[in-house]
Amino acid sequence: MTPGTASEFVIRLLFEKGYGVTWSDIKSWGGRVEFASYTEGANLLCDNNLDMFAFQISRVASVIMDIESRIDIVILPVDEEAIQALANYLGTTKFFIEPGIYKSVTEPVPTVGDYTCLVIRENLPEDLVYKLAEALWNKKEQIAKAFVDMAELNPQEAISRGVPAHPGSIKFWSQLK
Repeated sequence: MTPGTASEFVIRLLFEKGYGVTWSDIKSWGGRVEFASYTEGANLLCDNNLDMFAFQISRVASVIMDIESRIDIVILPVDEEAIQALANYLGTTKFFIEPGIYKSVTEPVPTVGDYTCLVIRENLPEDLVYKLAEALWNKKEQIAKAFVDMAELNPQEAISRGVPAHPGSIKFWSQLK
């Protein structure tokens, strides 16, 4: 993870809010916190220069498949209290890494889940935003070929609780529920 990215932000808050541990705590225990891109982090882990690699990814991630092709790993579960603490603070949820995606996963592994957000200017016309949401929904299968997680898009979760949404988007997704 690279400092200042969404991945670093969420993981730092998971450690702080979920486990009461800061980067400074880890350093004071004799540990080291390295910041690297996914590829650099994977290489450091595989070359035995890191003991653990934490990052925020989609459910199917080529970086994990790459790591598993080079070394044996264990994907650690996030405990329920930490998942709930982050959910209370950020509005995240609980996902499971299911068996069959990665060779190291033989039973569901609980983890922090969040959603991909599409951000638009609030002053866009309602009818335009409606048409954008409609196009996203109508082309969902095509988009999912490039971005697998898009296959999970559904009207029940398209508008996240606690997150402001554009009236055009609300109108479109509400009609599908």
